[in-house]
Amino acid sequence: MFLSNRLWRNSLIVSLVLLVSNQMAIKTLSESKPNQPRDMISGRYTLKYQNVHNELNVLLLPNQQVKIDLLALLKTGSDLRNGVVQAQLPLKKNSLLYQEGACKLAFKFTNKAVVVTETNVEECGFGAFVTAQGTYVKRSNIPKFAEEPARIKP
Repeated sequence: MFLSNRLWRNSLIVSLVLLVSNQMAIKTLSESKPNQPRDMISGRYTLKYQNVHNELNVLLLPNQQVKIDLLALLKTGSDLRNGVVQAQLPLKKNSLLYQEGACKLAFKFTNKAVVVTETNVEECGFGAFVTAQGTYVKRSNIPKFAEEPARIKP
C-alpha cells in the first residue's frame, strides 16, 4: 500500500511538471513576434532569357516594409539599355506595388520566385524595349545592395 501511494504521488508530480512545461512552451510560442512574418522573400532574384538580364534584390524590413533594388538590362548587339527601380514599399499579402506616375510594377512572391507584372512600362523611364516583367527565380536568400544597383554581366 505504501509503495502504491508513493508511485501514485510520483506519477502525479511528473504529470504536473509536464503540464507546466507544456504551458510554458505554448506561452513562449504565442509571445513570439506575431506581427513579424517569417522572412521568405529576402534575397537575390534573377530573370534571364535571350538578351534580357534582370536582377531584383529584396530585403524585408521591420513593420512589413520591403526594400527593393531592380535592374533591368536589355542587350541588342553592342547596345545595352537599362531600367532601374529603387524603393521601399509596404508588403501586403506577399505582394508589393510600385507606382511612379503612370508606371506600375506589381510584385507577387511565391515559394522560390517573384512574378513581376507591368502597367504602362513606357512611363517607367526605362530604355526602349526594356522590361521588368517576368518570373524571377530566387538565387540566394541574401540580397546584394550597393550605392548603385548591382551590374549584371550580360
